Amino acid sequence: MKSLLISLFIASSSLQCIAQKIVEKKVDEFTGSTIITTSNHSLFVKGLGTEGASYRLQKIDGITILRMRYGRSKVFSVPEGGSIIFLLENGETFTMRSTDYRISEPNSTSDALVPNWSASISYVSEDDPTLETLEANRVSKIRIYLSDEYEDYEIKPKIAAILQRAVKLVNETSVRGSR
Repeated sequence: MKSLLISLFIASSSLQCIAQKIVEKKVDEFTGSTIITTSNHSLFVKGLGTEGASYRLQKIDGITILRMRYGRSKVFSVPEGGSIIFLLENGETFTMRSTDYRISEPNSTSDALVPNWSASISYVSEDDPTLETLEANRVSKIRIYLSDEYEDYEIKPKIAAILQRAVKLVNETSVRGSR
């Protein structure tokens, strides 16, 4: 059992080291839009895995989109324009808004005793489209607004650093052949 836990720790640590990579970098041949996308990474896990989120960043023509997969143990929805607020280590907040309405769907891998519902949500910032605020400041907590409530989550320092590096990576990457 001890060796299994050590193996899982080493595997998860090595995944965190390679977590933020550019997995897509192209110019769309139909629209001429430049598209840069990072790999997926965990943002938080709460409880015994009944709540959690993973994310990737996607930059399309200079606007960075936070694409998040959020799950919890009960049905939920996110309104169009619903907020995700980042509490930064310096005490300031940074807000992004969902691009459309989303309702959760049951996960096919859920245990029958603990149903799990999830939704893919896209967030953008009108005030800071390249997320320079998140590049310059680490996140300590997030608040996700749902249709009928909100949930707060702590972000571990290591995960906050990975998010910060992901924003920097997307902002520094360019695409050849873009218009």
